Amino acid sequence: MVVQNIQFLAQQDSAPELLHLRCYMTDENTVDWMNKIDRDPVMPTHVLKRLSYSADADLRMAVADHANTALDVHLMLAEDENPDVRLALAENHNISRDVLKRLAEDSNPYVADLAMKTLSRLSLNDSENFSWRSCGAA
Repeated sequence: MVVQNIQFLAQQDSAPELLHLRCYMTDENTVDWMNKIDRDPVMPTHVLKRLSYSADADLRMAVADHANTALDVHLMLAEDENPDVRLALAENHNISRDVLKRLAEDSNPYVADLAMKTLSRLSLNDSENFSWRSCGAA
């Protein structure tokens, strides 16, 4: 179902960047796509954006965790109806703090708590890095 939806989108859009998307299109299921996302650290952002519209929450979670996912996709996924997708974002240390701050105000207490913990860890890392640089400069 997911792959069929993506194939349809690829066929409907004649933009040149979708040639890369078509290269990914076969009869893969969601698990295959999640493995492909995990193995491809340079998966193009436009492919990840298309996959972020999947009906499958597990696939959206994999997109949320990918290092190459764009800020606009993270912002969209921060509003996802599925709390598991928002939880995946909330534990991601590589996303914008603005996204984490938005998630810290989430209506789901688990999402909000995890986002606050991630922000706290990032702040702690920043202060440790600052202290380390200060000591090294002396």
